[in-house]
Amino acid sequence: MKRKLSILDPIDIDPITIEVVNNALAAIAEEITINLARTAHNTIVYEVQDFCTGLLDGHGKLVAQAPGGLPLFVGDLDAAIGDGIEIHGAQGFDEGDVIMTNHTGTCGQHLNNVVVYTPIFFEGELVGFAATRAHWTDVGGRLAGGFLTDSVSSFEEGIWLRIHNKEITPEEAIGIKNIEQRTVALQEIGYSIVMQKLGAKLIDRHTESIIRGSAWDWVLKLEHLNYEKKIEYELVEIDMKDHDKPGRFIKVQWFTKEGILKETLIRVAPECKTAVEAIGWTFEDSEAYVNEVES
Repeated sequence: MKRKLSILDPIDIDPITIEVVNNALAAIAEEITINLARTAHNTIVYEVQDFCTGLLDGHGKLVAQAPGGLPLFVGDLDAAIGDGIEIHGAQGFDEGDVIMTNHTGTCGQHLNNVVVYTPIFFEGELVGFAATRAHWTDVGGRLAGGFLTDSVSSFEEGIWLRIHNKEITPEEAIGIKNIEQRTVALQEIGYSIVMQKLGAKLIDRHTESIIRGSAWDWVLKLEHLNYEKKIEYELVEIDMKDHDKPGRFIKVQWFTKEGILKETLIRVAPECKTAVEAIGWTFEDSEAYVNEVES
């Protein structure tokens, strides 16, 4: 029985038809550009035109781009769409889906450059994507516009968008190697839930007053610390399933000035035996920090 020809299968086609189709695709991308500039409320989009548009095939490879699109923006549209295909799978898209991402780990750009794309179907089969990347004036960073010279993390630039259409499990979240991706995934689930679901074993606990200049102050000052409260550290051990040895993590809890309880979970070396040692290991100065606490 002859297999049904897929829309993505290569076929022989004459040069004239190739040119007609090529120019038609470029015209579609240019129409997207015109509509984006016409409807935008952001001056950097409709005046400066700091954006790009393009069409990609079902594998996330660029097929057509609008004339005048920024090369920096167009150059890695395939990375953004490829990331979505990896997350959702080729069969994970439905007609009408709109996906947004500014994942700096995938695209290598600041969080203000947001990719928005939608799948294109023909006779029920995914054949491509229409995509645009535009510079958003502000995405909620520590400073207006998100341009920082003293940031220690891309999270300080603003909100991190990376849509998942499936619920990530604690096992999957804890196993993510990229620290920023893991942080977001754990926050989505909740650190306490992750520890409960994975049967975290408490190794050691440490409590100290929050004082300016302490090891954690430079990180936690962004959360408007309540300096009248104490900060809690818990060294826990979690079965990593796919690894030979359990993983050790330091769980940190603190209160903001508004009385909101915050927490984070950071992986540390498996050799860490105490919470204080784990804190020191995190800052690559274990002995100095132990001496500071003991004194």
